[in-house]
Amino acid sequence: MQNNEESNQLPQSKEPAASRRWSCGMFFWFGCNLLVSLPGWAGGIAHLQWSDNSIFELMNHTLWHVTIALWLWIAFSAFLGWLRGSRSPGHWRVLNALAIFPPAIYLAWVTTPWTALPVHRLTAQSDHRVGNEKIANRENATRLKIFSWNLFLANEEYREMLDTIEQSDADIVVLLELTPNHMRGLKALRDRYPYSLWSPRANTRGLAILTRTPNATFEELDLATTGYPSLAATLPAKGASNRSTKLLAMHTSSPNLDNRFLVRDKQLAAAAKWVQEQDGDLILVGDLNITPWSHAFRSLVREASLRDTREYRGFFATWPTKFGIIGIPIDHALVSSNWRVIDRDVGFPSLGSDHQWISLTVENAAVEKAAVEK
Repeated sequence: MQNNEESNQLPQSKEPAASRRWSCGMFFWFGCNLLVSLPGWAGGIAHLQWSDNSIFELMNHTLWHVTIALWLWIAFSAFLGWLRGSRSPGHWRVLNALAIFPPAIYLAWVTTPWTALPVHRLTAQSDHRVGNEKIANRENATRLKIFSWNLFLANEEYREMLDTIEQSDADIVVLLELTPNHMRGLKALRDRYPYSLWSPRANTRGLAILTRTPNATFEELDLATTGYPSLAATLPAKGASNRSTKLLAMHTSSPNLDNRFLVRDKQLAAAAKWVQEQDGDLILVGDLNITPWSHAFRSLVREASLRDTREYRGFFATWPTKFGIIGIPIDHALVSSNWRVIDRDVGFPSLGSDHQWISLTVENAAVEKAAVEK
């Protein structure tokens, strides 16, 4: 009789242990979700500019990567729950959702990661066919190929630099972190690009714009009086003398510690104001030291009415080269609405530099339309 009573009590003694294990499992899983979501919450704070701390600001560089990681974690969690066939209590599901979904949704809205997909390829063939059929006098359309490269201050691979630039066969070349030694090592480019403005520096602030467009004019600017020069070029359009293209080449302050990102943001705000004051078609290229999903970059694009040529063409990480495709896109090319992007690419790997080069081919739709009407 005693044995029967003991056997009846045995399952009851196991139930509290199983309940404790279940509770511990729920606590552990909630802790995992909370830990994974922390970079997302920090990134949201950085993007909302609730803190002017330099470390928080650096989170803006990784928002895209954090977004992808959060949604992969959500997908993994859903798959794991389906695989185990278990359902947690409602209050645990709510807690886990509150930990992980707000930053995931907000950062997805901010970074729009789907714009890194090369969707343009779906329409590129039809656009090319229509363009060839409609434009009777193709030479009147303005098509430009632009090559922009941060050479890196200590880069001394002059032969490789020359080969890379010459092989690009670009109409306009923008060089950043140009030093007096670079200028001497690349002097052969003067024959290929007879119209140019070289502004070398012994630090990272040197620039150059080189072009083979006749009658191009140049000026050096100090946007926001920060001591970081920018170069502007005015390029007359072929077959449409009443229109010109303004190109602005920039290298902004790197957002390291000591709140240097504030200097960068002042430069970008001043660039937006400069663009607003110009007539004609605009192109802005350079190492802006900012990712496309950062607040200051989005403000620049919006206020200057420019378009990011990266969208729907690829992720185009450009720095640092050692990270390859998982780096961050901080070298940019922005254009006004009249420009149609024909092609965009980055160089991987870049020779002797910590930056990839970017190559951009654009065509001016306004000039193209004029050619069609003729």
